[in-house]
Amino acid sequence: MSDLNIPEKLPKSNHDYFLIDFFLNGKTKKNIICYYHDSSLKYPIKMHRHEFYEINIVVQGRGVHYINGGKVYANEGDVFIICPHMEHGYFEIENMIIFHILINDDFFNYFNEKLELLDGYVSLFQIEPEMRNQMTRNAFLHLHKEAFSVITKKIKELMNYKTDVVDKRSEVEAEQEDNSDVFINFIKESIVFQMISLFCYYYSDSGRGCSEEKKTQNTNTVFEYENVVIKVIEYMRKNLSSKITIEAIAENFHVSIATLGRYFKMVVNKTPMQYLLMTRIDKAKELLISTKDTIVNISLDCGFFDSSHFEKCFMKNEGISPSLYRENYGKK
Repeated sequence: MSDLNIPEKLPKSNHDYFLIDFFLNGKTKKNIICYYHDSSLKYPIKMHRHEFYEINIVVQGRGVHYINGGKVYANEGDVFIICPHMEHGYFEIENMIIFHILINDDFFNYFNEKLELLDGYVSLFQIEPEMRNQMTRNAFLHLHKEAFSVITKKIKELMNYKTDVVDKRSEVEAEQEDNSDVFINFIKESIVFQMISLFCYYYSDSGRGCSEEKKTQNTNTVFEYENVVIKVIEYMRKNLSSKITIEAIAENFHVSIATLGRYFKMVVNKTPMQYLLMTRIDKAKELLISTKDTIVNISLDCGFFDSSHFEKCFMKNEGISPSLYRENYGKK
């Protein structure tokens, strides 16, 4: 197919927002759901969103990945992390097969503390998806031949335990299999944990596991500014509760303050400190909604001097007080 035939945008799916329960049989709680999507299931995959994380691995062919109003080419070995609520879809160019891993929140509630210790995790699962349309190069993970071989073996392991997508079992059969499903779910969670750990290793400086081409790109000064910005943002998120100064960031990452400011403007159109404040506010909003922690504790956890400073910054950015924000959007 000619690239001239690739649409600029994909239409919305008739069912454009999915909850995890849509994919379950309603009997046994599962945190991992996996399946292949190929031509037999039809392309394009129209634009849709969901409440959960998803990992897409292109295991064959090529196409176009659409996300949040932009698009990038998708080729064999590409790995796309889809965050909750991100609109996305796919257009097939040639024999594209995508392996989908849908991950329930409970998985991250259990493993997140361990995963955040891994180099590359914050970048791969939080920063890169948000910045995918802003980058002048492809910053998503691409697996080189050896890494792709390792991951395809893990995919086969997962598919050996495939009992997850809505099926036709009777209630009696389902009940008899519930105990077995518990073991299968644990096994599948452990395999996905291993896969995510491998993805982080391949994506990090330790692994450099994308390809020889990416190794070359990472040392190319044309892309240096994007690498610096990603690493600084990861540093900010890991140290959000601590005092972070522009001087300390510049020293840690061996760039001048002026250069750091220029890099951030080029990539995210904000100064480093504007981006840090935005990140702190976003984290505070998350905690206000998902926890019953006090305003004082949330302000300190997010790196504000005190609750007064926090409330002033929050009001200026959101036009509403933290207390009222929690009242309007928090869990009842």
